[in-house]
Amino acid sequence: NWIASGRGNVMLSLPMKDGATAGYNEAGTGDFDQNGLIETADVGANQDQCKASKFDGVNDYLSSTGIGAVDGKQLILSLVCGIESDSGGDRIFDISTGTALNTYRFSILASDDYIRIDGKNSANTSILYTFANWDFNFSTQQHLLTIAIDMTNQSASKVFVDGVDQSVVFSTFINDSLELSASDIFLGASNNSGS
Repeated sequence: NWIASGRGNVMLSLPMKDGATAGYNEAGTGDFDQNGLIETADVGANQDQCKASKFDGVNDYLSSTGIGAVDGKQLILSLVCGIESDSGGDRIFDISTGTALNTYRFSILASDDYIRIDGKNSANTSILYTFANWDFNFSTQQHLLTIAIDMTNQSASKVFVDGVDQSVVFSTFINDSLELSASDIFLGASNNSGS
């Protein structure tokens, strides 16, 4: 389940109830393209939840060439996610200007041991960065990850896991607009890996 909003306007609402409809965007700002064969994740016994989509990050992921977002200083991203393995982290969400290395403008990478959040402005200057250690089993269990960014107020910018504030410290935080209008958005893909 993916929801992203900016300035109170929901731009993405992807319920991902199964692999066949993973790219459907309930927000009405444009559906995502499904790349590869997206599986429907397993649901355990007595779990009262919709099945979710499962990405391997290489051969299957969701992509879009824009959802109508504008550059801005506020972003809220809330998603239920896990990662495929804990070997160096998986890119969960990526807004970029292409598929080449280091073209990302906003990126979230996570593992069992850390989360990394990068943000850049339209001049490709880093204005937001954190690499925070934590101890969550994202590779074996899904968690609710919520990221609230306000580039005008660092103390109001938070990262929550399962509703608990993780007290993340941003080593780079400059009052400027994130380039959220970049041309390519990837969910569950390893686009720009190594960036």
